[in-house]
Amino acid sequence: MRDALLAHPWTLRVVTALGPPATPHQLAWLDQSLAVLDGTGLTEGEKVGTSLMISGLVRSQATVEASLRDDPASGRRWAAYESFLRRVTGDGRLPALRTAIEAGVFAASTDVEPAAEEEDFAYGLQRALDGIEARLGRPG
Repeated sequence: MRDALLAHPWTLRVVTALGPPATPHQLAWLDQSLAVLDGTGLTEGEKVGTSLMISGLVRSQATVEASLRDDPASGRRWAAYESFLRRVTGDGRLPALRTAIEAGVFAASTDVEPAAEEEDFAYGLQRALDGIEARLGRPG
């Protein structure tokens, strides 16, 4: 799904406005996702919720990646964003965010690195799947 969205980033702007899955491809993906979750012990509602959560994660990450890839000035935007974050966290109000900034998480890069994007995406997706796995077999 992510690869398809990144190959056709315009769909992120057009289709997202429609809300829940409505296009043939979105509905096919939802159907496949529900089939994968069959036999997990999740209720039908939980399966739909889980599928939509994963879909939302993929779409959100793809939207950010596509916007950075399409913007030749993305390095400057990240530099401005990092500067903004430093200003708004300088008074100690957001200490955890400031720690991430100081660790270089928001450091500007002049190039978008697909391998790093893939790694970030895989990490986030795996954490979501870990949470789903931990939930399986537990009532409620």
